[in-house]
Amino acid sequence: APRCVELDKEFPVAPTSTSVSIGERVRLRCEPPHGSPPPTVYWSKDGKNLSLPLDHFDLVLPSVQSSDFGAYRC
Repeated sequence: APRCVELDKEFPVAPTSTSVSIGERVRLRCEPPHGSPPPTVYWSKDGKNLSLPLDHFDLVLPSVQSSDFGAYRC
């Protein structure tokens, strides 16, 4: 049977365009709305799912490399 998830609103915090230099630390912020059951956050880069540890719901890149540049979504 299909499973439905009900969210009470849009994401209050979504990633924004960010410029950083090679070697810098960057935090991409994401906060899902409250829901029942509670939502699970997944990150993707250039359309491909990432399996990186999250800090709360945020994605943190401790030392940006050229391979990290791209379009991220949560």
